[in-house]
Amino acid sequence: MNKEMLKNVLLALCAAVAIFCAFKYLTGLKEKYDLQLSVGQLKQQVNLLESQKQGLAEELAKAKESEAKIAAKLDGLKHYFHASKQRMGKLFTDLDNARKAIEDLDSKINLLKSENNALRGEKQALAQDNETLRTKLNSITQLKKAIKELRGQINNVSKEIKKTIKEEKLIEGNRGFLIKEGKPTYPTKVKIEVTPLPQGQ
Repeated sequence: MNKEMLKNVLLALCAAVAIFCAFKYLTGLKEKYDLQLSVGQLKQQVNLLESQKQGLAEELAKAKESEAKIAAKLDGLKHYFHASKQRMGKLFTDLDNARKAIEDLDSKINLLKSENNALRGEKQALAQDNETLRTKLNSITQLKKAIKELRGQINNVSKEIKKTIKEEKLIEGNRGFLIKEGKPTYPTKVKIEVTPLPQGQ
C-alpha cells in the first residue's frame, strides 16, 4: 500500500510536472507568438521610421537648397540695396541742386516780372504821350502851337549857344589877332608870378 501510494503520488507529481511543463510550454508559445507579433510591429514601425527618415532627409536637403537660394537672393538684395542707397544719395544731391536751380529761376522770374511791370508802365506812359501828341498834331491849331513851341525851344537853344560862344571868346580871346585853322597866329602870353621873400632873409 505504501508502494501504491508512493506510485500514485509520483504519478500525480509527474502529472503535475507534465501539466506545469505543458502550461509553461503553452505560455512560452504564446509569449513567442506575442513577441513575433511585437517584432513584426516593431519592424513595421522601423520601416515606417526609415521611410520617414528618408523623407525628412529629402526635406532637409530641399530646405538646405532653398536656404542656399535664399542666401544667394539675400546677397543679391544686399548688393541691390547698396546700389539703391548710392542712387538715392545721388538723387538727393540732384534734388537739392534742382531745388537750388528752381529757387534761382524763381528769383530771376520775379526780377523779370518786376522789369516787365516797369516796362509795361513805361509803355503805357509812352502810349499816353503818343496819344496826347496825336491829339495835338491832329488839329491845325494844336499843330501851330506845337510848331511855335518848337521854334521857341530852337530860339532858346540858339541863344544859349551864342551865349556860351561869347563866354568862350571872352575867356579864350586872342585880343583881336587873326585865327588861322582854329589856332591863334600870335603866340600865347606867358604869365609870370613873383612871390616876395618872407621878411628876415
